[in-house]
Amino acid sequence: MHMNRDLSVGRLVLMGGLLALMLCAGVPSLAESPVGEWTILTDAGGQETESTLTITEEDGKLSGTIVSDLGSLDLEDPKFEDGVLSFDITIDAQGQVLELAFEGKIDGNVMDVSWGSDFGDFPGEGTRAVSSTPVGEWQIVTDAGGQIIESTLTISEMDGNISGTIDGDAGSQEITEASFEGNVLTFDITIDAEGQSLELAFSGTIDGDSMDISWGSEFGDFPGEGTRGGGVSLVGEWAMVGDFGGQIIESTMTISEKDGEIMGSIATDTDTMELTDLMLEGDVLEFEITVDADGQMLDMPFTGKIDGDTLEGTFATEFGDFQVTGTRK
Repeated sequence: MHMNRDLSVGRLVLMGGLLALMLCAGVPSLAESPVGEWTILTDAGGQETESTLTITEEDGKLSGTIVSDLGSLDLEDPKFEDGVLSFDITIDAQGQVLELAFEGKIDGNVMDVSWGSDFGDFPGEGTRAVSSTPVGEWQIVTDAGGQIIESTLTISEMDGNISGTIDGDAGSQEITEASFEGNVLTFDITIDAEGQSLELAFSGTIDGDSMDISWGSEFGDFPGEGTRGGGVSLVGEWAMVGDFGGQIIESTMTISEKDGEIMGSIATDTDTMELTDLMLEGDVLEFEITVDADGQMLDMPFTGKIDGDTLEGTFATEFGDFQVTGTRK
């Protein structure tokens, strides 16, 4: 009985510390976010119409537009409550003003839609576009005027800033002026071609783990292609969700790399914990965090397996193991 009581007390202490520090007062809602670009298909009385709904959020306030054959309209009074996105729009249909009330229940990257109007309700469905990420190691093959050149491009991202290197027979070059918009990665490099400095402008359109490439130079453009692989990449921001004894906790894990060394942290709204003993072997990630649970310091080693942009693992403690999943943003 005494041992069971100690275990129960220990679990309560651990839960208190995790809730106070990792998830902090006020755990974020697990309701899905509406932010992103959605393709909306509507059954308007037997006629299917397609539109593009774009939702943004700034300082907790939603805004957006919807674009269709009728043009682009701003959303009126957009709200997101209990997993349901709602807003109004007013359209001019051949001189007739028509007010529509939108409701969409979100489940991941799909949305069950209903349009309300004076003429009845119309059903629809929405699909959110999944953002690509350039982060990782890419094997690049370039056709330089009939000469095939192979290189390795390594891309990192931290706080929204893209950086990286490209390695080939000419050595390693840092990329400059890097950006990633939509699904297009761009950057510049300067190489020494037999004593002559040559500036190259890279543009790569990403589709999953493939990239369609164009190199721009003063001598013309050269095509290429890229394949992501050559090892697992950790770098980036990860949305983490953990089940700590029935308490669902969200946090953000940020991993960066510099000079071959990886480092990172896990952050909540009120606290940031550094990852120690961070190690990646194959697709297995290991690190440790230390949590102050009401004055008691708890070491929590983590072991997880990475599969592309997803992560599954456990925090191990003397009171039991706790499951965590992660998705790279």
